[in-house]
Amino acid sequence: ETENAIKWYRQILSANDPTMHSNFLLSLHYAGDYDPGIVLAESKAWAQKYAVPLAGKIKPHANDRSPERKLRVGFTSPDFVTHPVGQFFDVLFTHFDRTHVEAYAYCDAQLPDAHTDRLKSKADHWRNVVGTQPHELADLIRSDQIDILVDTTGHTGNNRLLMLAQKPAPIQIEHFGYPDTTGMSTMDYRISDAVADPPGTDQFYVEKLLRLPRFAWCYRKPEGTPEPGPLPLDKNGYLTLGSLNNFSKVNHRTWNLWLGLLEKLPTAKLLLLVNKGRAVNQRLFREAKDRGIPEDRLILRERAKPGEYFNFFNEVDIALDPYPYQGGVTTCDTLWMGVPLLSQVGPTYFCRQGLAMLRHVGLEDFAVADEEAFRAKVLALAEDPSELRRLRQQLRGRLLESPMMDNVGFVRELTAAYRDVWRLWTKGRT
Repeated sequence: ETENAIKWYRQILSANDPTMHSNFLLSLHYAGDYDPGIVLAESKAWAQKYAVPLAGKIKPHANDRSPERKLRVGFTSPDFVTHPVGQFFDVLFTHFDRTHVEAYAYCDAQLPDAHTDRLKSKADHWRNVVGTQPHELADLIRSDQIDILVDTTGHTGNNRLLMLAQKPAPIQIEHFGYPDTTGMSTMDYRISDAVADPPGTDQFYVEKLLRLPRFAWCYRKPEGTPEPGPLPLDKNGYLTLGSLNNFSKVNHRTWNLWLGLLEKLPTAKLLLLVNKGRAVNQRLFREAKDRGIPEDRLILRERAKPGEYFNFFNEVDIALDPYPYQGGVTTCDTLWMGVPLLSQVGPTYFCRQGLAMLRHVGLEDFAVADEEAFRAKVLALAEDPSELRRLRQQLRGRLLESPMMDNVGFVRELTAAYRDVWRLWTKGRT
């Protein structure tokens, strides 16, 4: 019900609640009629309302301007836990060259777990900042003399944007966890790449795009996962389409496209990852039935532990990427399990990262321009089980050899980007 959510959010924006307003901005990314120009304008409106009034709290930065010294890089996030962002931090803290980077973690994790302890042991400095006020956290970061502050939260839950509006570090960067602009002039850069954000997309961001040479992030090898199993079609006698993304990404546009595929493939089934005990599940059955699709052609799997989650991929022949809010780490999980994925290409990063990932595993033609091409590609694959078998055997190897899993190389490229922007700052430029 994304469209209804957006309608109601608009009616309560006058309540002057920055968190509710951020929720509204995030919801815009789930709508089938996503427009990057509208998101930019609404993000700027958020910043004008909540960030600009804090400009008086910005203080001069007295950081040592030596261009080649070791950099103090801080990371602020509520996701220093078992979470895709937490896995990303594991890669960074493991592979940073400590002659160039000293890593500070500002942990806002409400429910720390074993992965929190793992990250704490790898960071150079650990700050538990749960419950601190924005100005208190800004003062702490200033006292640590952070050179580059990286935020991975943006307008998602438990964000620290009101602290970032006070610019406690001379360079502030948005990366990984939020797929769009913050709208804030105090955020200097956003990490991306030239495929997900080709030339011309800069106009949709307040931040300057800092494009890495190959890919905007990296994928850590998941532990304890099963091997890709045999093609489910061969065992079941029918094709299984599937999506293990957060079901919030499935809007009416995407749902209608997927139901249309079931109409074209009368014996196929559709597997979805859903939340437990939600009334929406009955609605899915009802809407499918209204189009002549019986209940047994929808396979609803409830959210599960990571080990169980990876087993679900061995039930899927072809994966479907939602639009416009595409999978990120979920897409890598899909490829890791040998399942080819179809993705529709949009105008900016969060609806182009499917293209970026598929290109790196030699499946660029699986990233298509529109719904018609999406439908045609799925139907063609459905008629070519030998191709599905071949990909199931090859995709994990292709992913392992891709830049997405070159963790050492990625961290080296990211560190070089940090150094480049730091040198600019030491010369009085950004």
